[in-house]
Amino acid sequence: MRFRDNDMRKTLLALATLPFLTLPVFADAETDSNFIAKRTVTAEALRATMEVLGPILAQAIEFQLSQNQIELSDPEGFISLIGQEFEGVYLEELKAQTAALQQEVFTADELAGIAAFYATPAGEALILKAPSLMQRSQQIGEQLGALALREAGFRLAQRIEDEGISFTEDPAMMDRLRDLLGR
Repeated sequence: MRFRDNDMRKTLLALATLPFLTLPVFADAETDSNFIAKRTVTAEALRATMEVLGPILAQAIEFQLSQNQIELSDPEGFISLIGQEFEGVYLEELKAQTAALQQEVFTADELAGIAAFYATPAGEALILKAPSLMQRSQQIGEQLGALALREAGFRLAQRIEDEGISFTEDPAMMDRLRDLLGR
């Protein structure tokens, strides 16, 4: 019977301390914001962004080179290497700036809650899938933007016609504008 009493005490002690072991441990706002930035500002997220912005940045770099009369036999290789170097510098500074911004925007309790969430399996899943979501959202936004712009053009052409709106004194120019919008 003595053996069972000892086991019972251990079980009760374990049950009594369990709530304290499962409570989240909150750090200070700076530590939490640094943790959040480290988890969310990642090379994968930057690469997803660069897939969208990369061609624009490549054109800007190529333009800058041409303005300085620099012709490269391997511009793609150059762009690739400068992108690698850019990533190294940019990510660390972006993490620091993101952490500082989060401390301005969120309270210490909010940062603790966000950090606690990102430490969960669901938070991890969100972090891992965010770059893909960002890319797909960008694609969806571009598609919807093109459709909305076309529809807005149709609608504006109709309003110009219905309401007699004019943006120029030249009637031929207004006809060309209506034709362009109505396509």
